[in-house]
Amino acid sequence: MCTLSILPIQDKLIITMNRDERYDRVESKNMCVTKNFAHPCDAKKGGTCFGINRHGIIMALLNRYDIYYKKTNLSRGRFIPELLSFQTITDVIDAFHEMHMPHDNPFEIFLISKSKAVCIRWDGELRTTKEFSLAKPLLFTSSSANPKAVSQFRKKLFKEFIQNTGANEITSDVILHNLHMRYMPNMLSSAILMRRNTTHTKSITQAVLSDYEISISYWPEEVIADKIHANNYS
Repeated sequence: MCTLSILPIQDKLIITMNRDERYDRVESKNMCVTKNFAHPCDAKKGGTCFGINRHGIIMALLNRYDIYYKKTNLSRGRFIPELLSFQTITDVIDAFHEMHMPHDNPFEIFLISKSKAVCIRWDGELRTTKEFSLAKPLLFTSSSANPKAVSQFRKKLFKEFIQNTGANEITSDVILHNLHMRYMPNMLSSAILMRRNTTHTKSITQAVLSDYEISISYWPEEVIADKIHANNYS
């Protein structure tokens, strides 16, 4: 359960992801950061759903719940920490093929550079690869509850955000606060900033790519909870 947006803004590419997870699934307070890569870290299994390396490659993982799910000990979060050491998307894809196992549950892993985005999709039986143009905004999402309806609702929110925000007004902060942190108390189960009885948006990570910038920012569970609290009492 996650939502990933990719927006080309002038000379930048802004990639933002909400990680939706169970309340009891602990995420480390700080990112794992080295001179070569950075990513949030799941405290239980050490994996991640988002990462960036010094070569300007961003990786994002969406678990799929709209297709068959089976019990397995394999964590899909293992992919990105291992793949961040590679310099090109082609190298990442080659290495991924060696890591992927038939017992993995369904997922999509997105490989994003300044020039292109590639999605590797595993549906439990078949692995496919698709390349996307970065000439226009993109949104990808998954949900464990009502996946089709939730996906349609979030894509509608994304379309409205693009239509209602002037091209010169879209910044990384605007994307964060007006889209990924948009608080919708009457639609909490379907909203991009999601809260349900057992799951919620655990964290948000945002990366910026340009010819002169490679950066990553991270908002943990506590920051998101403070925003929701402030909205409830404003």
